Amino acid sequence: MCSISAQIVTVGSCMRDMTSFTGRLPKAGETVQGRRFQMGFGGKGANQCVAAAKLGASTALVAKLGDDSHGRSYVDELRAHGVSVGHVSFTGDSHTGIASILVDDDGRNCIVVMSGANALLSPGDVSKAGETIARCSVLVCQGEIPAETNLAALSLAKRHGVRTVFNCAPVTPDLPPELFSLSDVFCVNETEAETILGVGVSDVDEATIGAKLLLERGCGVAIVTLGDKGAVFASKESPDGVLVPCPVVRAVDTTVRGDSEKCRCFFGSVLF
Repeated sequence: MCSISAQIVTVGSCMRDMTSFTGRLPKAGETVQGRRFQMGFGGKGANQCVAAAKLGASTALVAKLGDDSHGRSYVDELRAHGVSVGHVSFTGDSHTGIASILVDDDGRNCIVVMSGANALLSPGDVSKAGETIARCSVLVCQGEIPAETNLAALSLAKRHGVRTVFNCAPVTPDLPPELFSLSDVFCVNETEAETILGVGVSDVDEATIGAKLLLERGCGVAIVTLGDKGAVFASKESPDGVLVPCPVVRAVDTTVRGDSEKCRCFFGSVLF
């Protein structure tokens, strides 16, 4: 077991992104001509960890990669961005996670994810990183890894007084209820909030109600992001919620937009 000094530790996913750019997204059964193809590095866990590093935080990632060319190149990419990789491990039992992405001229996308090695990230991997997690300021988890692994990481962090953040993406309707009480900050977008709560969340008023309902499930702070409308922030101290607006920009590719938004929340929690 090695110990790494980091302000922010992310327990999460790594994906090799394979992106095709096209004029419009195809309909079911349709083939369209693409314009450009690129390979990149993604996954919600790695995206958030790298974004925090770019904002100036010291970061470490707990993740699992396939023992293949994609996995080896991924570790090199993380190191290049200053992310500590002492808790990134390899497995021969599955491939590195892959995301097949289509992006149209308006920046809209559709994505198919093959979890691969991410699905094998286990509570045992969390235990090996226990000292690193216990010494950090903020632990970040998200939904692209097994629920039992998230529970293990969040529980360990709470035992040591570490601030915890759970980005509930992707979401399933049968979330373990402990995830709420173990999360100091619980962050979702409007679609994810609808899935969890079973109520419509399409505007600021509905997001404010949704944030209150999330607080009732046990989290300390609830954040509901609303795309170009900004995000609603609510806490036990301020349950009525506050809208945090965002500037309007022309979308080029929205693939990691949500991960970047949430990283700003996480980094802010380190500072304040």
